[in-house]
Amino acid sequence: MGKDERAWGHAWHVPSNEPRTQRQVVEDITHAVEGSEIQVQTIPSALVAFLGLFNGLLREVSETVYQFDQTFIMNDSAAREAFGFEPTPWDDVIKDLVTAYK
Repeated sequence: MGKDERAWGHAWHVPSNEPRTQRQVVEDITHAVEGSEIQVQTIPSALVAFLGLFNGLLREVSETVYQFDQTFIMNDSAAREAFGFEPTPWDDVIKDLVTAYK
């Protein structure tokens, strides 16, 4: 893609699988490692902002918290159409992730 003239001057979103919530991703990973169910909780954005006063990483997170509070889906159709890209199947993504950390 980097050598393709059509790529220059545009931002491209890498083709991705169907949107999943963080909770769904955690469940998929837990299932893949045959682990027990993990409880997932939300940290209120006000608490993240407060903790950001003391922690630089959380300060940055507080600036992007909208991505976690609202639907945030990127459109990858331009890269799919222009270059014929397809995402790695979701089950393979999870399998590769689990294998890499065993």
